[in-house]
Amino acid sequence: MASIFQERSYSEKDAVFSGLKSMMISGSVGLMVSAAENAITKNSSDIRSVLVRSRSIIMTYAVMGGLFSFTEAFVSNLRRKDDPFNAFLGGVVSGSVGAIRVRSLPAVVGYGMGLGCFMGLFDWCGGTLTGLYHDFYGENSKKLKETLFKVQYRRPRSEIVDAIGSGRGI
Repeated sequence: MASIFQERSYSEKDAVFSGLKSMMISGSVGLMVSAAENAITKNSSDIRSVLVRSRSIIMTYAVMGGLFSFTEAFVSNLRRKDDPFNAFLGGVVSGSVGAIRVRSLPAVVGYGMGLGCFMGLFDWCGGTLTGLYHDFYGENSKKLKETLFKVQYRRPRSEIVDAIGSGRGI
């Protein structure tokens, strides 16, 4: 069967820059999460309390995001391939570091494998939230429709027997 996924070509990635950029973005998300958490507590006073009381949340978000992107780019450069295995390894490292707060080895292994499997599967499925058929009506729609709706016929039994050879229990 013809694949509807397009092969991704490998290109060199700057792992350090990618990690730092993701660390800043995920650290900002962590700051917003800790601010929302601070807002629903009983004695939320000012912005300093967000930074003082829940700085571990901000740091965890920042480190997990940075390590994921760094590991994904590093493994991609090391293997010279751009495939879902890179996202899997990035998720394993990121999830394991995120679980260190729990201080339990089974949690570290479980969180790492869980996030790794999720990120690898997400990347394998196309890596987009818009779905596989988001460009079904776009410019490549004719090729996609031909690939999806192509009728595949089975080979006749006599042709299969001739290819295998008789005397094999058929």
